[in-house]
Amino acid sequence: MKNFHLSVPSKPKFRLAVLLYLLVANCGIGQQPSPTPKEIKIQSIAFEPATLPGSNRVWIKVVTNFQTLPRWADGIVFSYNVLIGVENQFRVLPGTVRYANVKGGQNRAVMYISPNTVERFGAPVAAHVKAFYKDDLADELQVKAANASSQNWETQFNKYPGLLLTVIHTPWVISDYSNSPDIFATQ
Repeated sequence: MKNFHLSVPSKPKFRLAVLLYLLVANCGIGQQPSPTPKEIKIQSIAFEPATLPGSNRVWIKVVTNFQTLPRWADGIVFSYNVLIGVENQFRVLPGTVRYANVKGGQNRAVMYISPNTVERFGAPVAAHVKAFYKDDLADELQVKAANASSQNWETQFNKYPGLLLTVIHTPWVISDYSNSPDIFATQ
């Protein structure tokens, strides 16, 4: 059996060229990264009227249906701006909810508008929801009724913080708490 010997020129430029070729070929430099699906995807936003047992006063649930890819996720933050009102009397209700123990798959984030707020200011006509995961904007969705005001409604009208409520601040805490992921406790 013959021994084969491969002779490589000892020139530094040739060695450098071979080294660069191996790095590019093995590390994927110059290749386009494969697209990765969103970890959080907002699918829909709905305004659901609801009454408590024994009451005829209507609450509005602002329901955000979303999909998560991680098996479990903590710290998913939903930032809401909801436009409410009638005729030319509109207001923006801002609100934020942060979830822990979010199981992968279909989920829902819910914020609540009390009957007194609806009676005083009117029903919701638009919403803009942003989802943040790992401190980055993961997704956002905006819905607007046909009779909603202008495109820049989030900055055009006065904001009324504190009127868009999490389940913890409503009587729905007993019946709805298990329908959404756990809300992070404030420390």
